[in-house]
Amino acid sequence: MFEKRSSIRPDEICKFQNGIYKDIIQIDVCSTMLMGLIALLVSSVIIVVNPYDIIFSYKVKMSEGSESLDLWATPPVELFLKVYLFNVTNREAFLAGKEKLRVQEVGPYVYREGMAHVNVSMNDNGTVTATPIHPLTWVPELSNGKEDDILILPNIALLSFANVMAKASLLTRMGVNLLIKQTKRKMENYSRTLGEKN
Repeated sequence: MFEKRSSIRPDEICKFQNGIYKDIIQIDVCSTMLMGLIALLVSSVIIVVNPYDIIFSYKVKMSEGSESLDLWATPPVELFLKVYLFNVTNREAFLAGKEKLRVQEVGPYVYREGMAHVNVSMNDNGTVTATPIHPLTWVPELSNGKEDDILILPNIALLSFANVMAKASLLTRMGVNLLIKQTKRKMENYSRTLGEKN
């Protein structure tokens, strides 16, 4: 009915526990040494090989079919060109010399700029040859105005030139005025809309 149990003395239990602890300590020391050796080996390889430079040169190098060439050839970004213009409101009175020039800011006229590089070729000397194209597409929902608005715009280059020549000698100013009067006849009836191309 009753089983006979073997009796274990307390000093045997201590010996058994000490043996297990010694084995665990030996395993800990070995695993720590092994991990340290692996860390030393990996750090030595990193110093010699420098994997950052290898990955960087692999990612940045432009070659046929590479990710960087594809991103450069057709960038996945949307660029918007917002144009604000100054419309002359008193053209006739200004040209007659009766009033100073009055302008009104209009816009923005918004265009989406497409970016792409076509005819891409890889050269033997490690360079890339391509033709960049940047077509503009009218974006009416972001614009404040229409592409067929007729505007009278001041000739900024001519105004800047006249301002610089204002300090020149009388003879030089007379020559500039003659030149401006001759070109004025050619440009007098020149008006365009934003949507017109050359």
